Amino acid sequence: MITFRKLTFLLTIPLLCASSHSLDAKLTWKDMPNAFRCVLDKNTRVLVVKLNDTTAIAYDTGKCQMIKIWQSKDGRLIDLTGPVFNGQHGKQPLSIGETLVTEKAALFSYRSAVRDSSLPRLQYRGHKLNEEKTTLIYAYLDDQGHELAVIEETPMIKNNIVSRSFKITLSDHDEWGAIQFNQPAEQKWMLNGKILSTFNIKKSTTISLSISLTK
Repeated sequence: MITFRKLTFLLTIPLLCASSHSLDAKLTWKDMPNAFRCVLDKNTRVLVVKLNDTTAIAYDTGKCQMIKIWQSKDGRLIDLTGPVFNGQHGKQPLSIGETLVTEKAALFSYRSAVRDSSLPRLQYRGHKLNEEKTTLIYAYLDDQGHELAVIEETPMIKNNIVSRSFKITLSDHDEWGAIQFNQPAEQKWMLNGKILSTFNIKKSTTISLSISLTK
């Protein structure tokens, strides 16, 4: 009689063999999907998004914040090393190419006239794929877990200009709530094709941040 323990062992053998065989061939950048999680440049919980064959953007999902945008002319944007990619322990993936834009401080925050701005908790809700577009989803929660606001960010590139689109949905839990956006140097906030003069968003809308990668 084959016991459950013996059956588990027998089923595990082919899985281990298949896993070992799959690691013989090293994955390349072109093998990777448009968005994937990894450790990058010693940063954990990173989501890497391909913008095109030579440009990528990386996010710290723990902070809900962009890390950087970088380019590599030969298309080798990441050295995919580590147990997940080539079975080697010790090393982790490193970015390759020129870093063009970094984000040192949080781009947006929650503000309200009736609550302490430090209380709403910003949470990464994951990402979704729509053809070649990747959308990251963030949510501000109150101390009871109610959603105060949802922000969906979609990065895209055209003619060497990166557009980060932010769809903002404010809930009814706080009628005084607003999303305050910072103004990064040499970057422009746009709404309906016009440059924004205010960065306090008090109603549901979509705005975009335009970043030129041309020096």
